[in-house]
Order: sequence, then C-alpha cells, then structure tokens
Amino acid sequence: DEEMAREVDIMAKTFAEDQLERGKAIGTEIGKELGKELGKMDAKRETLLELLRLRFGSLPAEVEARVAEMTDMGRLNELLKRVLTASSVAEMGI
Repeated sequence: DEEMAREVDIMAKTFAEDQLERGKAIGTEIGKELGKELGKMDAKRETLLELLRLRFGSLPAEVEARVAEMTDMGRLNELLKRVLTASSVAEMGI
C-alpha cells in the first residue's frame, strides 16, 4: 500500500543520511590523523635542517631540497641521530 511505501522510502532516506554522516565523521577523523602525521614530518624536517646548519654551517641548496622532500619518518629519525656523530654533511648521506 501507499502508506507503507512512503514509510519504507523515509526509512531508506534516514538510513542513507545516517550512513553519510557516519562516513563524514570517519573521513574527518582520518583527516585529523593524517594532518598530525604530516605536522610531525614537517617538524622533523625543520629540526633536521636546523641541526645540520648548527653543526655544519650553510648547507648546499640540494641538501636542503632533499630534506624538504623527505617523507620517510624512519629515514628522518635516522638522520636526526646521525647528525650528532657525522663529521660532514657528505657523511650524512643526504
């Protein structure tokens, strides 16, 4: 009957709206986490550049560019430790 069809239609729309809202919430959460990770990566790159400059002085443009393009957190962490013992920028392997 028509009344039942309307109720089913309303329920379907309500379900779809609920799913859309749930998807938006999940997307927002993923975006926040991604933003945090990108922020951490930016901070590590900036810290690495600062430490390299403090230790070795002015850096070649290509070293600065390579650091700015790094996206591997493990590599950044490794370089942040290596800067303490390296005797030259070349020894850093950047």
